[in-house]
Amino acid sequence: MSEIEMEFVDIRDVYKGPKVVLKEKSGDRCLNITIRPDEADVIAAKMRGKYVLNQLINKPQTSINFYDFLCTVISNLKAVVQRVIINDIKDNIAYAKVSLVMDGETIEIDCWPIDALNIAIRVGSPIYANETVLEKAGVFYDEKGNTRPVSKWEKQNEQSSNLEMLSESARFN
Repeated sequence: MSEIEMEFVDIRDVYKGPKVVLKEKSGDRCLNITIRPDEADVIAAKMRGKYVLNQLINKPQTSINFYDFLCTVISNLKAVVQRVIINDIKDNIAYAKVSLVMDGETIEIDCWPIDALNIAIRVGSPIYANETVLEKAGVFYDEKGNTRPVSKWEKQNEQSSNLEMLSESARFN
């Protein structure tokens, strides 16, 4: 399991919709979670100080947000959000869990990734992704913002390093 963090909200793709980009803390792999435009607004507003692609229009909040309410309920129950985990991906759909500690017991609650991320950003809990999720859906971003799947990238790097080793050995023979 790798710890990840919310890197930015990308709203450039008008066809696929906005996405939250999560990046490994100790690596270069990223995980894109597609979200609705209204969810992008909420996440971007909570990520102030982080890099957000394209400026989003800030709308005044007229009522309490559902996630603020949910975090208040968790707090009033004397529970603590230990971590959130993007734990699975099936048919290009990601799944998550929120891990709570209440009265010394750990409780894991299944939820959508956007729900887990909204809770994590409010309470400051760490975010993790299972290794299989990063292997299946992880991407690398290049300097232009283009993505390449992790699995293809690693195979290309492995092949190119094998080619370099072959060319190095050919020089010395």
